[in-house]
Amino acid sequence: MGRYIQSDPIGLTGGASTFSYVTSKPLTAIDRLGLDTYLAGVNGGATFLGGGGGALGVYFNPGLTCGQKFDVGIYSSETTAAGFNAGGGVYGGVLHGPASELAGRTYDASLTVGPVQSTYSTGVSGVSSVTAGWSAGIPGGGTFSTTTTQTYGVSDAANTAASLYWNAMNQAASAGAAQHQ
Repeated sequence: MGRYIQSDPIGLTGGASTFSYVTSKPLTAIDRLGLDTYLAGVNGGATFLGGGGGALGVYFNPGLTCGQKFDVGIYSSETTAAGFNAGGGVYGGVLHGPASELAGRTYDASLTVGPVQSTYSTGVSGVSSVTAGWSAGIPGGGTFSTTTTQTYGVSDAANTAASLYWNAMNQAASAGAAQHQ
């Protein structure tokens, strides 16, 4: 029996165990770089040659590797599509990258067969995601689309709070310096 194909991409920086980035199960657990972000949401839309839709969901990144931070948040997407499909549903999936890669523009291919919907998306940076779920609507169809996604998570709230704190500290320091002149 062999060991893992490749050790943790960040080496021992992520901890003493180079198996930890796959939850100590290197033969059964796969997270190519320890960067996967998990997605769940609801979506809907209508496309008859041209059309669009949208999605609303939550994301979660456990932050298991150095350089990755724990993050959980919400996202919304607007889609412009070409093809033939109509319906709405619920889905789950994986973004093969950090949560920050969820925001922005992606190019997508979606397919609905009966109650099952699936979508493959790739962003301009090459990071991809795959989602699948249950839908109600036309029992078959497919679309090619471009999607714009916005996110807001715990890391965004923390960055906003830190920025407000440091701005207040700088203003207080400036006011104190002005009093001593």
